[in-house]
Amino acid sequence: MSINARIPLLNPSPTSYCHELAADPAPVHIWLWRTDFEESLCAEFAHMLTPSERTTAARFRFPHDRARALISRAGLRLLLGGYLGLAPESIAFSTTAAGKPHLAGTSAVAFNLSHSGDYAAAVISRGREVGIDIEQIRSGADWRAIAARFFTEEEQDWLASTPGVAAFFRLWTAKEAVVKAAGTGLALALQHLTVIPGQDSPPWNVRELDLATGYAAAVAFDGPPAAPRILSLQFGCQ
Repeated sequence: MSINARIPLLNPSPTSYCHELAADPAPVHIWLWRTDFEESLCAEFAHMLTPSERTTAARFRFPHDRARALISRAGLRLLLGGYLGLAPESIAFSTTAAGKPHLAGTSAVAFNLSHSGDYAAAVISRGREVGIDIEQIRSGADWRAIAARFFTEEEQDWLASTPGVAAFFRLWTAKEAVVKAAGTGLALALQHLTVIPGQDSPPWNVRELDLATGYAAAVAFDGPPAAPRILSLQFGCQ
């Protein structure tokens, strides 16, 4: 895996884990990395992205948000490049009709990406549909209004029995992970799909993830049950 020498990976290359995906059933790998880099380093990450990806990141108003968007996408490219034995800049993406991203021209690896606050998280597997969501727990979020609009009656009952903003984000991340794994339209699916934290939502295995203090996260995947393996992607320039 090639990468500019100014951005060395401190932990073992994702290539070290690619052989595990040959197992049957395939494991579920969760990767976490920080996105709070100094803005001066972002140009090195931007070189790995397509013009379209750089344009998308540039739409963010604040510099730290632009940096986080760049590093999130670059981290995903580094991971997929490691698993596939390709340079990160050569990874090509496509989307389904509903907008779910996937690798163009190969089904060797399934993936999904999420980022919030100072972290990005990705799930990688093989032969599965996967979805992941990470959210920074924000006390000022108008979570009651969001729950009333998007949560089903069963979900609102659960939230009433487990009150508080942290419980809201547990439910939200579990629900969004399932929606992302299913690859359906977000608004429609949120109103017609019931997901309860700590429970599977057949055909989806749903697992809450303890990734960082002050964050809620969850992963959803189909196929045989599995215990997700949490791995850390670290850069030497951070």
